[in-house]
Amino acid sequence: MTLYIDPGTTESHAVAMDDGQIIALHLAYPNSDMMEYIRELSGDPEVTELTYCSIVAVVIEGITPQGIMGQTTLDTVFWSGRFAQASPDFRIINRQDVKRFWKARSQYEGNMNDKKIKDAIRELYPDPERDKMLKGKSHCWQAYAMGLMDWLEKGEQ
Repeated sequence: MTLYIDPGTTESHAVAMDDGQIIALHLAYPNSDMMEYIRELSGDPEVTELTYCSIVAVVIEGITPQGIMGQTTLDTVFWSGRFAQASPDFRIINRQDVKRFWKARSQYEGNMNDKKIKDAIRELYPDPERDKMLKGKSHCWQAYAMGLMDWLEKGEQ
């Protein structure tokens, strides 16, 4: 199982996926809880609670600098680092790479935003059950777009 995280300043959203399928959604977890969740599912010996599954990898949405960074961006970068620290195997996928990937596979022109990415996924990979599960959960859609991209790219290799 891979956990794809859309980090935030105080809380983060994540989608757990296996073979391109959503296993679980983690909505608006406080960041300290998300870090403990990662440690728990990663089999950290300091965390004693048993869980139903384990993480093979954690993939965190990276931040691309765009001019002067404010405190909220720096806080998000801080938590991304803590999530990486809590995982035995992590990768960073930059948001710009996700946008480029979905733009190349869709008919959309101009800048890709979250709505266009979601629409591209819905058009290319229709799945009413997934759409119902993710309805109204924009940050989970972002994590899912990153996870689906990652899974598709592995299949193309």
